Amino acid sequence: MQFSYEDVDQADIYLLFASLIKDYVITDDPNETAVILADENLLLPVLNSLPETVKNINVTMGYPLFQTPVYSFVNQLLRLQKNRSGHGRDTAFYYNDVLDILQHQYVIFNYPRDAAAIIEETRQKNMLRIKLASLQLNELFRMIFTDVFNSISYIQAILSFISELLEKEEDREKGGQAGLSLQQEYIYSLILPLNQLAGIMEESGVRLGIDLYSSLADRIMRKIVIPFSGEPLQGVQLMGILETRSLDFKNIIFLSVNEGK
Repeated sequence: MQFSYEDVDQADIYLLFASLIKDYVITDDPNETAVILADENLLLPVLNSLPETVKNINVTMGYPLFQTPVYSFVNQLLRLQKNRSGHGRDTAFYYNDVLDILQHQYVIFNYPRDAAAIIEETRQKNMLRIKLASLQLNELFRMIFTDVFNSISYIQAILSFISELLEKEEDREKGGQAGLSLQQEYIYSLILPLNQLAGIMEESGVRLGIDLYSSLADRIMRKIVIPFSGEPLQGVQLMGILETRSLDFKNIIFLSVNEGK
């Protein structure tokens, strides 16, 4: 089958894709179905469009970390610390940095009430600087909003704690939310190289300032490509064009086959 998407918007394309996948999985062998992406940027939308009937999937292509939520979250954390003012009880954070973090999916997903309460108070009182004491409502907030920045452990500790929260939520849902597993993949892919950087710093006895650490962290994150795990002989196969060489599938869904790609 071939479809023309000239008069179809992007949302309808993903709905059509989900319908095709569902039909193939239910009526045919999912092991004989391959989804091929001409554009790697379609990976996350495709993964999020997969219906619940798809129990097994194998992704044979990497995904850049800087296009994931963990990249924006780390940058927001570092910007928060850069713009921090005062010390001890007088520590205060710029309101815009605080709101960005509280509205990030990693925070608002785990602590929606606490985040909403601070956001509402900040907007009602038109606060420019938010005091440290008013932000420490739970364990995660106490880790994020601190008056001491430790370049060796600050980011890793926060990401590890968020990963634990996601793991508990996934267990509660009995594995029903594939998106939570993806978020954990993103986090683990960043924690490892940051731990390696921390090890080098400890061996050399160097403590990086926040500006230099931010620059190094950004360079590290932009080079990371996340390798997805899966069973190559089971389930729907999701791959790029180069990965299709010497392979043969009964059902092929080829996305974004436009002129110039």
